[in-house]
Amino acid sequence: MPPRRSIRDEDWERLRLTIQKLYLEEDRSLKDVLLILGTFHSFYPSKAQLEWRLKQWHFTKNMGVLDWKYVGNEIHRRKCRGKESKVYLSGIPLRMKAIERGVSRYCYETAIEKAMCHVPEPPMPEDQPLLVCTPAPEEMNWPCRVDNIPWLLSRKLIEGLSLKMPSNTNVSYHHYSDSLYESERLLYDTAQKHL
Repeated sequence: MPPRRSIRDEDWERLRLTIQKLYLEEDRSLKDVLLILGTFHSFYPSKAQLEWRLKQWHFTKNMGVLDWKYVGNEIHRRKCRGKESKVYLSGIPLRMKAIERGVSRYCYETAIEKAMCHVPEPPMPEDQPLLVCTPAPEEMNWPCRVDNIPWLLSRKLIEGLSLKMPSNTNVSYHHYSDSLYESERLLYDTAQKHL
């Protein structure tokens, strides 16, 4: 079988986001990614070419023993400081269940490590796109209605009013500000009756 022709970098870059979405976000296999690229994008790399490109882009789904030891150590260190941790691999957050499984599988002390007085901390992986950080705050869901707060009601009324300045320049601005205050007060009193 003749060797596959090389694919230009521009062609790879054109489909980089698609490959990232398929391989990392949708967690598809290499076989599925190749099939989709061929079917929908008329792009036909070999499996070896795709693997090489994924490695160049640092798109990875798996971690080695040293990576898991680093993650376990970082989570433990952050927990001692009272911080929660979220782990990202290739920009994709790992599920807590997968983290617990990986840490329990790889983060044990060997007999040699137990015999040593001081075990060095595992180094941060340099070639692995790995991040351990504090999770972002979740959106707040308000348990009560906020659309009936008097101030918001008065703002809606004021926005609905169309105050037009008369052509008579002898009328002062204070007249309009007083009527605006009266309409806010009236709206506030009405809202108080309904509460």
